[in-house]
Amino acid sequence: MQISIIYRQFKKYIPVSAIAEKLISLILISGVLFLSPLSCSLQKQGEWAPVKLNITPATTALKSTDSELPAAIMSLINQADRYIDHKQWPKAISVLERALRINKRQPETWTRMAIAYKGKNELQQAIQMAKRSNSYAARNMNLKAYNWQLISNAYLKLNKLEQAQSAAHKSQKLLDSN
Repeated sequence: MQISIIYRQFKKYIPVSAIAEKLISLILISGVLFLSPLSCSLQKQGEWAPVKLNITPATTALKSTDSELPAAIMSLINQADRYIDHKQWPKAISVLERALRINKRQPETWTRMAIAYKGKNELQQAIQMAKRSNSYAARNMNLKAYNWQLISNAYLKLNKLEQAQSAAHKSQKLLDSN
């Protein structure tokens, strides 16, 4: 599996603290189903080597929850998904805001807002959107787990390792309970 290969390659890069190794382990374990594609660079002997994780896109992970949405919101979400797939973050946010004006209690819409803000590198806003999604997600443990993984990734980009680890742990706990 590509993720285990990447993790083995990651361990070759130095320095890796014990907390960072544990955090990466949690992210990769729970990331198998829920992480959006991401890339990072790690230093090995003075040169930078890109590492790409090809994981199911967020919009694919959310499809299973979309079947229950009203048609008007579904149409807007499909449009937003196309913008997200093409990394047109401002357009996606605009469309999702329209969907939220129809119904503010749709957790799937808030999750997509979090994805778009994370894409724009507005990480604090992404964290808030993912938390809002979780507040409406009720018993949808897969969506909650995805949101916690998104939160973990945002904290990781903000170099807040303890919060990132805590969020990754919450994601894993939700996945284990399913």
